[in-house]
Amino acid sequence: MVLHNKVALITGGSAGIGLAAAKKLVALGVKVALVARKQAQLDAAVAQLGAQNAVAFALDVNDRAAMTALPGKVVTRLGQLDILINNAGYNCRGAVQERTPQELLQILETNLLAPVFLTRQVWAAGLFARASLRPWRARHPRLVHQSRTCRHRVFR
Repeated sequence: MVLHNKVALITGGSAGIGLAAAKKLVALGVKVALVARKQAQLDAAVAQLGAQNAVAFALDVNDRAAMTALPGKVVTRLGQLDILINNAGYNCRGAVQERTPQELLQILETNLLAPVFLTRQVWAAGLFARASLRPWRARHPRLVHQSRTCRHRVFR
């Protein structure tokens, strides 16, 4: 697959696996749109990648209104959207019995529902629609879902 001149949207793109993926994609000629909550970390990531290669969107993946508008904003800024990498996640450590119901809901919301919601928004915007109807003519969109592993000990 030729990636040169493609555009990738990466949630959780300001650090860790998301930033590593962004660096690799930029090296292959891909422009990246990074999403994370902290503007300062996004600014540092864009500086590392080069402003000509990356744009940043400071928002929370659990903000449904922001996620609804995001695919359109990426296309407005970068002209297209070819790759979606759902990488943002809620890091959960410790024993599961010590988690409050609210914490458990936050884990599910961030690690499961937010990626599904954003993927649906990208499809609803028509950005990947041709791939499902005529794969032999498609723009060959790519979806990547990377999930956090919650390593809990049930009992101590």
